[in-house]
This record gives sequence, C-alpha cells and structure tokens, in this order.
Amino acid sequence: MNKSEEQLVQDAIVQEAVLKRKNDFATMMEIPACRRYMWHLMDYCKVFHSCFTGDNKTFYREGRRDVGLKVFDDIMSFTPEAFAKMQKESKLIKEES
Repeated sequence: MNKSEEQLVQDAIVQEAVLKRKNDFATMMEIPACRRYMWHLMDYCKVFHSCFTGDNKTFYREGRRDVGLKVFDDIMSFTPEAFAKMQKESKLIKEES
C-alpha cells in the first residue's frame, strides 16, 4: 500500500468514526431525559454567561465553561433542531415550577 492509499484508508476510518458519533448523538438527543440533562449541564457550565471574576476563579470557571461549549457545539453541529426543542422544554419546566 502506498502513502496515498494509506491516507485514503485513514480518512475513511476517521469519517466513519465521525458519522458514528453524529448518529449516536442524534439518537441520544431524541430522548427527553437526555435533552434535559444536556440543558442542565450547559447551565451548570455557564455556557451563556461571563466567567470573569477578576481573580484566579476565572480560570476554573473558564475550564468548566469550555466543557459546556463543547456540548453546545456538538448539539449545534449534529442536532441543531434539538437546541430549539431544549429551549422550549426548559421554558415549560420553569413555568410549571
């Protein structure tokens, strides 16, 4: 196998792994409990908030926020329609409380 063929095989392996991850994520986001958990995780990670404190706590909070941003990126990349659904579900939960 020459280098070009090896690269094609490697690219195919990576592409298959990405497709599996996308399908797994889409399957997961069909489950209401999973959407609620992901919403809770993004809230805990303060994805839509500033993390600046003016001291060393900022670094910790930014690390936590980075995890939340990865979750948000996966949602928007793989199942963007799930984000809108999550927002609506979260609003209903708050109204019921």
